[in-house]
Amino acid sequence: MQMAVAGHFYVRGREWKIHVVPEHRVQVSASRFPDVCVVSRDREVEQILTRPPLICIEVLSNDDTLRSMQDRVDDDVAFGVPNIWVLNPVKRRAHVCSFRDFREPENGILEVANSPIGISLADLFADLD
Repeated sequence: MQMAVAGHFYVRGREWKIHVVPEHRVQVSASRFPDVCVVSRDREVEQILTRPPLICIEVLSNDDTLRSMQDRVDDDVAFGVPNIWVLNPVKRRAHVCSFRDFREPENGILEVANSPIGISLADLFADLD
């Protein structure tokens, strides 16, 4: 799942003016690193990101709990990440997250407001077949 989502961003990197950085060190927490981050091409990809990326994406694994996922989202929110997505490859669902809630995208597309960035969940999960 991680490779599928990173691949979607990678092939559209120039068009969307972004860099995709899987498992990159982000100074959101001393011990946690998001599965995939997306940063604007307007900024340098630092060895350790010290400013919030445009998107942080977490991919659920079998041993993740709601509490651990909420802790990750809370870290991202506190760091100032504007777009936080959680992907569940087993159930083929995704959530857009904030401090207040986890909600599924109504139109089946994960989007970034005021940008061309949008990923169809049907297309994304089809990569797993």
